[in-house]
Amino acid sequence: MNLPAQKTNSNSPPVTVDIEVLPQHSGSRFDHFLVQFVAATSRNHLVQSIREGLLRVDGKSKKSSYRLKAGEHISGTLFVPQAPILTPEKIPFEILYEDDALLFLSKPP
Repeated sequence: MNLPAQKTNSNSPPVTVDIEVLPQHSGSRFDHFLVQFVAATSRNHLVQSIREGLLRVDGKSKKSSYRLKAGEHISGTLFVPQAPILTPEKIPFEILYEDDALLFLSKPP
């Protein structure tokens, strides 16, 4: 299946999605259904991937509000954004007051 180029984070690891819709999920919205089965990313990212045509129903692009039918096949490749690596920065704080319940700091401007 030829999918369009990924427009989001190209450094992210790809996740292959290959799901068949069972009868108990018939009538579910496309995006809500995916949130239940693709835990690797957020609903917003899934909706964006649906809009970009990266996730398809029976090989066809659908809107995120599309109601699924039993037996349909959801497939595609999802690129999960990587969380940024944050490193703490040492900042000198002046302790103005401290006891067992409170701590008042003076932070630099």
